[in-house]
Formats: sequence, C-alpha cells, structure tokens
Amino acid sequence: MKPGTAFRAARLHASVLMGHVRRLRSHLIKSWAGDDPNTGSDRWAVYSHFNRQGRVFDYVLYALRALCDEGFRVVFVTNSRNFDPAQLTSLKPLCAQILKRRNAGYDFGAYKEGILAIDDTLPTQALILTNDSTYGPLFPIRDTLNHISSEGGDLWGLTDSWEHAYHLQSYFYYFNRRLLASPDFLEFWRKIPLVNWKSGVIERLEIELSQFFLARGYRLTAAFPYYLLVDRFMKLLSETERTGAYADKSEQQAMEGLRTHIALGGVVNPTHFFWKVLINEFKYPFIKGELVSRNPVSIYGAYHWYSTISETTSYNVDMISEHLKQFERRRWFDIIPLIRT
Repeated sequence: MKPGTAFRAARLHASVLMGHVRRLRSHLIKSWAGDDPNTGSDRWAVYSHFNRQGRVFDYVLYALRALCDEGFRVVFVTNSRNFDPAQLTSLKPLCAQILKRRNAGYDFGAYKEGILAIDDTLPTQALILTNDSTYGPLFPIRDTLNHISSEGGDLWGLTDSWEHAYHLQSYFYYFNRRLLASPDFLEFWRKIPLVNWKSGVIERLEIELSQFFLARGYRLTAAFPYYLLVDRFMKLLSETERTGAYADKSEQQAMEGLRTHIALGGVVNPTHFFWKVLINEFKYPFIKGELVSRNPVSIYGAYHWYSTISETTSYNVDMISEHLKQFERRRWFDIIPLIRT
C-alpha cells in the first residue's frame, strides 16, 4: 500500500472510531416549535443548514417554501454555532420544528437529528432529506416529485455517482413508504458514526447508505441517472464538434479531454461536469453552490451559471449573488502579503 493510501485509510479509520464516540452523546442544543403550516400531512422533509455566521439566506427560505408548498412538514436543522434566534421570525411560518445542534457529523448528523424529531404518531408516507449546498429549485419541484412518485422505487436521489462505488448523492434523498416502514431505516440512522471529515462522510456514510439499502433488497433510483446524462452530453459534444461551435480553443481542449476521460471509462461528478446539460436539457431543479462559488475542479465555462439560470428559468439569481457576496475563499498563502502594483 502506498504511503498516501495508507495514511488516508488510517485517517478514515480514526474518523469513524471518533464518529462512533460522538454518536453516544446528544448534540442537540435547542429546539423551537414552528407554525407547522402542513399539520396532519404524512410527508416530511428534513433540511440541513450550515453557515459560519449563522445566517439563513433568502435562497434557503425559498427552498423551504417550495417544500412547504408541496405539503411537506419541514424540520429545519442548523449546525451553525452562531445561529441567531432572531431568524426564527422568517423560519417559523415554513417549518414544523427548528433545531440547533453542534456540527457533529455534518449533514448526516443533521439528517439523523431531524429524523428522530419527526412526529411518528402517523405513518410517514414520504421523507425528503436535503441541504443548503444547492441553489433552487430552479424549476417547479413538483415536476420532479411527480416523476419520483409515478415511477415508484424505495429510495430516490436526484443524481447518482459511480465514484468509489455506486451511490445516490446525499444533497437530496427521497424515501418512500416501504423503506420508511421497515426497521432497516432506523437501524441505519441509529448506528451511523458522526464523522467529521468530508471525505470520510462520503466514503463511510454517503456511499454506505446506498450500499446498505441495496444489500437489503430495496430499489434505488436517480431522477437524473448518470449514464443518461453521459449519453446526452456525448451526443451534444459530437454535434458541437461537427459544427465547430466551440467558443475558443480552450473550450475545445477542455471538452476533448473530458470526452477522452469518459470514453476510457472514467467517471465524474455529474452535478459539476454536467450542470449545463442538467439544466438546459432535463430541467434539473438545482445547481450546486460549490460549483458556483469555488469551481473546485475547474469546470470550463462554469461562470455561465448566471446567464444560463437567468435565461432558462424564472429563479431570482440575485439570491445567489447575495449569498456569494458573503463567501470567503480561503487560501493557504493568505499569510503572505499581497504585492500591489
């Protein structure tokens, strides 16, 4: 085993062990009752929130309102230590409960906290787990939810990934009645380690959730499946090559490199690499905040997000812009004074 691989494996093992220690204690700090506008509904949503300043931005309220409008009772869970209770004024009309907890286990810790807080006096017919890592819905979420409901299945994601191992991506889960009624559901959530390392969360929780339920015979489906996106992307790319419609040489080189990678069996994160295909071709209801704010893997043309959303949807892009103004790009070399000319 290579030294880097061995170190990563050791870190993952240590993170999981510490995660099991963390799950033995409560991380709930405070809870507030919301107005619960959908009282009596048998559909629930848990929304995970984190912001270093503890702010709840308009794009978050917009997403909560969309869930509320579709009849979901919302449990809002913030992992923000600095959460300001003054924001309850805007949250209570949209939520059944608002929970503040320590940031243990990231989104999965928040999902677990919200699940355990759900009123179980009535059987839950559907459960959404989602978070503030995306902007949207860009298109009516009802269309996507109707598609999910009509197709059946036990657990849905919006997108799936084949990186490391097959899994539904964790920013949006939709659990149907059969899985929710099974003891397998609570078994998974009660035993998860509260891992505080992003890569560990992906490998030990995001991937394991899908593999756990697959191994027990449940049907997992993506509303926008990976290989459908790959197929459409490659066809559009072939058309661009045939017509020579590249914007410039840099775009051509980037697209040719991506095509070669995929053609040789490589896999990519669909929410980043296929973001434009998702929105333009499939009316996918979200765009990842990380792509817009950081573009961590240097997707060519990601800056087109503003014009794409403005021209294709009725979503108010000012909500994204307002959030981005608060974004701080952290750099290791910030300690070195900048030389200004």
